[in-house]
Amino acid sequence: MDMLWSLIASCERHQLDPQRYLTSVLAKIGSTPREELRQFLPDVWKNEDAAEPIPAAQCEK
Repeated sequence: MDMLWSLIASCERHQLDPQRYLTSVLAKIGSTPREELRQFLPDVWKNEDAAEPIPAAQCEK
């Protein structure tokens, strides 16, 4: 449980939406090679996520 709170606190520190971050990471982490796991660090993920276009369905909310 402490690790989950640590992830959420890290999201807040990097001004990320914890739900969006965790949804994205959990969807991809199982098929990601160990040497590529760094991409899921919140600060790295934030930079990569900012480069991706937001799907139209999410823009309508």
